[in-house]
Amino acid sequence: MKEVIRGFTDQLQAGYKLGTEKKLDREYDDYVIAGIGGSIVAGEILWMLTSEQNKDSRPKVFINRDYDLPGWIDKSSLVICMSWSGNTEETISALSAAIDRGLPVVVISKGGKMIDMAKERGVPYVDLEDDNFPARLGAGYELGALLGILGIELGNVSIDQDRLEKEAKIIAESIGKRTPLMYSSFKWRKLAGFWKTLFNENAKVPAAWNYFPALNHNELEGLAASQNSIHPIIIRDQKDDPRIAKSIEATIAILTKLGYTYSTVNVSPSSSLLEKVLENYIFGLWTSFYLAESLGIAPAPTPIIDEYKRARNN
Repeated sequence: MKEVIRGFTDQLQAGYKLGTEKKLDREYDDYVIAGIGGSIVAGEILWMLTSEQNKDSRPKVFINRDYDLPGWIDKSSLVICMSWSGNTEETISALSAAIDRGLPVVVISKGGKMIDMAKERGVPYVDLEDDNFPARLGAGYELGALLGILGIELGNVSIDQDRLEKEAKIIAESIGKRTPLMYSSFKWRKLAGFWKTLFNENAKVPAAWNYFPALNHNELEGLAASQNSIHPIIIRDQKDDPRIAKSIEATIAILTKLGYTYSTVNVSPSSSLLEKVLENYIFGLWTSFYLAESLGIAPAPTPIIDEYKRARNN
């Protein structure tokens, strides 16, 4: 897994090349990204990029984690169905719904039933490289393909992997056998969500996330006596709204008074929003990897999720 994490930006470039070869010849009013699990990470990142660039207008990206598609979608919207395996039940259902309704749709996958459906129904698709690792580790391929097919410039992405790996080891050691609790500003809440799911899937531990200032009006009270079982991790940005920064400082003071150990993760000062997001995601990959290692757990397999899928399909 370590080599896969280190190759994340190479994935991004490879996926982008595949996506640009299938670049769409028109723009749409909005994009509906249908996917679930690790396959939706790329869509979430696109949501972050477009939301930050269009703060004063309605969201251009809608994330759909369901079997069905919302009724409001029409031909001014593009449905993008993403599944790393190409066999995700929920996304296949959404793809079928889009085709049946005559909606503009594209598929991004590395094979499976979805690529077969795309070929049969004349749907544009990007067939990714068939690497044998889980979706959360292939998010670079999917994101690159997504940006490429939409004609969004990738630019130069530089990540200091050595620094992230070193800092991740320290945070993993600090977590120990406690439950990680991710906190961030509202702006960076999806980053907190990424870390939560990476802890779940890689380290096989429960985890949770919340954001400032909402957590200060309810969840904070629930931390009165969990010092030995919870390890808060706070994602901070030097450009956080001063009011958010004040909320974070007040929360840290209370956590310290209550006897908590906590960790801080700083958002990259890079001027590139994409670089900020990718660095943080890779940081989460490294931290969850080293937490798994410290617990003696193989990070890649997800046997309980696999068991769930078998039970559902039976």
